[in-house]
Amino acid sequence: MSSFSDNICAICERPNCPVRCSGGCLRSFHIQCLRLTSVPDRSWKCNDCVKRSHECFECKQRELDSELVQCSYPDCRRYFHKREACCRCNPRSLSTLDFVCPSHRCYACHGPSDMNNPLLKCFRCTKCYHYSCLPPSVQSLDSKRIRECLQPKPTWRGIRSKCLLRSITPR
Repeated sequence: MSSFSDNICAICERPNCPVRCSGGCLRSFHIQCLRLTSVPDRSWKCNDCVKRSHECFECKQRELDSELVQCSYPDCRRYFHKREACCRCNPRSLSTLDFVCPSHRCYACHGPSDMNNPLLKCFRCTKCYHYSCLPPSVQSLDSKRIRECLQPKPTWRGIRSKCLLRSITPR
């Protein structure tokens, strides 16, 4: 299974990560960002998965997994609070195992990704667009990334304040 976060470090947001969590989050990391001296074995889990506590992708507040819902989309695995404000969904869908977060539908037309019309997806927020639906104000960085929101990362991670959008593989 290929995760949306493959090769993008969950800490520094730079590419080419040799370490991947085998827990539910499927995030990737650099050895240096984890302060490890070597690549751990394939069964390695990040601290969040070990503690069963993750950050809500929408509001960025940390919570026990029992208080969160995880997107079931194979290329995602993001966590959200179960409240409507964070998951922006029909509350009834939260009681099912097939919750899909808002980042798998075009923000403009609400259509899904497909082979002929993939979504350009943000790494930091749930906005994504078909190329044909990009608003004029959105900057295209290249064929796979656009800059939409300016949602900053926490300064303790030392990340620049811009959104990175990447193409997701249509399913």
